[in-house]
Amino acid sequence: MQPILFTIPGTGIPVHSWGATVAFSLIVGWALSLHWARRDRLPAQQLGTAYVLAVAGALFGSRLLWTQQHVGEPGAESLFSVEAGGMAVGGGLILASIVTFLYTRTRRIPFFAWTDCMAPGTLFGVAMERFGAFLAGADFGITVDADFALGVRYPPGSPAYAYHADFLNQLSRSTAESLPVHPATLYAMVVALLGVVVALFVRKRRRFAGQVTFVALSTFIVGQMIVEDAFRIDGSESFIGFLTYGMVSGGGLLAILGIAYRSLAKSATKHPERHQPWRGGRDKA
Repeated sequence: MQPILFTIPGTGIPVHSWGATVAFSLIVGWALSLHWARRDRLPAQQLGTAYVLAVAGALFGSRLLWTQQHVGEPGAESLFSVEAGGMAVGGGLILASIVTFLYTRTRRIPFFAWTDCMAPGTLFGVAMERFGAFLAGADFGITVDADFALGVRYPPGSPAYAYHADFLNQLSRSTAESLPVHPATLYAMVVALLGVVVALFVRKRRRFAGQVTFVALSTFIVGQMIVEDAFRIDGSESFIGFLTYGMVSGGGLLAILGIAYRSLAKSATKHPERHQPWRGGRDKA
């Protein structure tokens, strides 16, 4: 693990891996989203502002939900102490969606047309954030057998090491590494990257605005409910058997998305001209 990538020469200022990967993903997401917006003949200049507002909403919403879920824990006393492991991505997506909807509505820009442009880059951002969390040692997984091929061990000073040594009392402070755990954040990263590929595939074949958005959002929910909730040490409690509350709520959200998707698809079949705002653009890719 490498929570600090490097120190800026001559300043002593450390560059943290989580912050660096998040910053990188935001820049790439901004560039890709506006690139696809121009292809769809959407007002890229206005949507650059929309992207910035959505990012601000995502960061604030993620932090707000995390502090509500971890009342009384260290780091939960401030909304503005953004750090790896101190964010709830779901809250960020909700607030970012609200901000984006309000902005596009006031500018009379098709909401789903813009979110289809943002969706692949957003999933890429989720993947990079999860990779940064892995480097920082945050959001680690449940313990595994020592011979588990994908198991990872964290060094002293990491959250996993402190959890195993101080909370579970399963390690002595002389031990060089934590117990082996699932690399839950890497699992989530792989799911998000697969979602990027699928979203781009769907974008080339979309029949209506919103189709790419629904695919990307569904991928994110699957990653949360099946991968992260199942393998992270702080996953939700069991509901029935192996099903957790996170899996049940995620399944409910997927059902709602399925109903909304079906409704949009039917409407697009009857009135395709109303649901294809990118028609006439320079490139339908």
